Amino acid sequence: MDCHVPSLTQTTGTALPQELAKAVNKQKTLESIGDKQGEAVSRLGTTLISLVVFYISLQTFIFHSVSQNPNIPCKFWWAPFSLSCLNCVIFTIPFKSFVTRWERTQRYYDINFLEQDLVHLEIVIFSSDHDQQLEQPAEMLRSDTTKIYQRRAFICLVSLALVAYTIVVLTACRYIPCHKVAVL
Repeated sequence: MDCHVPSLTQTTGTALPQELAKAVNKQKTLESIGDKQGEAVSRLGTTLISLVVFYISLQTFIFHSVSQNPNIPCKFWWAPFSLSCLNCVIFTIPFKSFVTRWERTQRYYDINFLEQDLVHLEIVIFSSDHDQQLEQPAEMLRSDTTKIYQRRAFICLVSLALVAYTIVVLTACRYIPCHKVAVL
């Protein structure tokens, strides 16, 4: 049993134009998929930014109302605290969902670009002389793991900043009304 795969220099006759046509069709397909993925990444990113801005605005409104309103009695500290907690819980569910979809779509978008590079290399090989040696940089053919780590680090930093901001608002909701009563 011969498991030998014929090299490009062994292809003869009409196999080469057929392979070239397949590669060109594959590249067009990958480009259209990449365009759709790019739009999805952009849409998800915009939705995430809008969601985070809305969350920060609502938490800022709660913080401002607690810090600027001297009429909140100490025994009702739980009202703004509960409102802030409810806002946090309601925000966390879609935020996690959108972040997961954005990261997954971005990863597939990056993989699509790698596949496009490989298909482009096939097209160049099929349309050039077989004796010509083509040099392809290794960094174009391997996945860029630093992008993945940077993306995850960015998500972690944004999430930690939002958690820290939420802790500040919750602490203010708990202690500012009682502190003002004690000072007065």
